[in-house]
Amino acid sequence: MADTSTENFSFETLYIKAAKAHPEAMFARYDTAEDDVQIQFLQIGGVSTDGGLQPLLDANEADIDAALEGQNNYRSYIAPGELHTIMLRPEFYTYESDGVRVRDWVAALAAGEPVDDVHCGDCTGSPEPEAVEGGEATGGP
Repeated sequence: MADTSTENFSFETLYIKAAKAHPEAMFARYDTAEDDVQIQFLQIGGVSTDGGLQPLLDANEADIDAALEGQNNYRSYIAPGELHTIMLRPEFYTYESDGVRVRDWVAALAAGEPVDDVHCGDCTGSPEPEAVEGGEATGGP
């Protein structure tokens, strides 16, 4: 990363350079489509978030995918909502996007199993699974 400076640093660059430097390692990222903390930091940095965070995340994802074309060591999970970070929260066990629970996706990654990128279809909804008759959520922990 010797050619990276404060002027051209981005999180996309971090993932791209790390994944290229270590093709034997798996890199993964979790975001929510309207992460309120990311929005605050982008605004502090002078980046417009008038169109929401999701288009920016999608653009970042496209940049990373293009730069890592042909490599198979980067995955992403984008859920609906505003929550920043997930691993230490109870929602880790209940949030799902595109029918895939965060917990299951991370467990598969940790086990070295192949996983697909996950991207919320309707990123405006809740990442909590829908309740079924009887009041229990589908796909519980």
